[in-house]
Amino acid sequence: MSSNKVIAKNTLFLYFRTFFKLGIGLYTSRIVLEALGVVDYGIYSIVGGVVGILSFMHAALSGTTTRFLNISKVGDLKRLKTVFNTSIILHFCLAIVVFIIAETLGLWFFYNKLVIPESRMDIAFWVYQVSVVSILFMIMQIPYDASIIAHEKMGIYTYLSILEAILKLAVAIVISYISLDKLLWYAILILVLSIGIRLTYQVYCRRNFEECKFNFLFDRVVIKEMFSFFSWDLYGNLSVMLRLQGVNILLNMFFGPVVNASVAIVSQFQGGLMSLSSNFALAAKPQVIQSYAGKDYERLFFLLKQGTKFSFYLMMLISIPLSFNSDFILELWLHEVPLYADQFLQLSLLASVVSVSFLLFIPLIHATGKMFLISFLTGSIYLLSLPINYVFFKYNFGPIAPYYISFFVFLFAGLANLFIVQKYVPAFNAMVFVKAVLIKMYAIYLVLIGLGFLQQIYLPMHAILSILVLFILSSGLVLAFGITKKEKYIVFNVLKKKIKK
Repeated sequence: MSSNKVIAKNTLFLYFRTFFKLGIGLYTSRIVLEALGVVDYGIYSIVGGVVGILSFMHAALSGTTTRFLNISKVGDLKRLKTVFNTSIILHFCLAIVVFIIAETLGLWFFYNKLVIPESRMDIAFWVYQVSVVSILFMIMQIPYDASIIAHEKMGIYTYLSILEAILKLAVAIVISYISLDKLLWYAILILVLSIGIRLTYQVYCRRNFEECKFNFLFDRVVIKEMFSFFSWDLYGNLSVMLRLQGVNILLNMFFGPVVNASVAIVSQFQGGLMSLSSNFALAAKPQVIQSYAGKDYERLFFLLKQGTKFSFYLMMLISIPLSFNSDFILELWLHEVPLYADQFLQLSLLASVVSVSFLLFIPLIHATGKMFLISFLTGSIYLLSLPINYVFFKYNFGPIAPYYISFFVFLFAGLANLFIVQKYVPAFNAMVFVKAVLIKMYAIYLVLIGLGFLQQIYLPMHAILSILVLFILSSGLVLAFGITKKEKYIVFNVLKKKIKK
């Protein structure tokens, strides 16, 4: 029960953090879009995306550090210190590699492949350099982020995220009034803000976690284990990053920076909602890894089942009503709605529901330490979507094609991870999980999409009323068919306590 309370407490911290960041972030992006204009906003998005491709190595090493720190928490402090210090050394080496690639291959791609107005090329170059510096600081921050997650101290995320969101809003307001080049100074001020927040995380970790005091501990066995894990994870993370940023670059090459502005706007909105629904998964992640390390399979499977259902239904309850009223949401949010943003938002919200249903399987596979299958299979699925998108663009299918393709990418990659877990954790039965959890979830999801289309066609109403009706329908179906009697009792019991308070 104490473990459940920790997850519940951390989940509440993360929900509060997400709601605050989403609300402030949406208003901030509206101010930034107005200040920069659609073209400059698109340039900021695509230039940052090119540098973002280089972060695939940082994502792989982040997963490695998180996994080894969580596994080491089950052991002794000396092992934990060795893992942390080794990860600092590995991240420093990675930062050097990323810097070299960014200033050679990255610059070649910037000058030869991106579609940027000639008049903005010089400014875009300096924005690129600022983005490189930002990535380097991000890489060196990862071991500290992983320590906070391993110790399940989500409160610090909440407090610093609130501060960061408020300061980003302040930057946006300042940019609106300055007479200098707004794009360049926006990038510089965001960089300074990011460095300050990251340094604060480091100070917190060094004061609160014994293992975070760097002592240059170096263990060849540990570094060999971590490097082996990192190597296998590299392909998967490269594939995910290439799909994400590669599609954005393809959209730039075929349709120009205006479409990139729409993608950036929609990605921020979708990312905020994804964070909201994945908060339970993030809070449960340390215990998933530690349950596997301690061979507590009953606890492990309980977390998988409840975490999957909780994340999926929450994302569905939000996404279905908003996706069928996406034009209203965008007009309410922005003064100037970029081209295609309405359709991008609708499809990305519906696809997000599919993606969250397999979130908790990734840390479990990481916990096993067997990375080849998840890296090769799911990585190849993500990577294959790039040439498919290119072909669709070549045959004039328009910029909406990637959002349709993402449905199948998320589903196939998720199912691959499901059966990988069965292979590596023999006590887990994939077909039982599919029948007991996934089939019921997806049946409700498809019924609600059908009801959403019927309401739009045969019972048109004001967007606010439509959102309310679809939310009530979604909630009713989940309560009636989506959860067990025991889960209903828990939900109603929690609601009663909240109402009494």
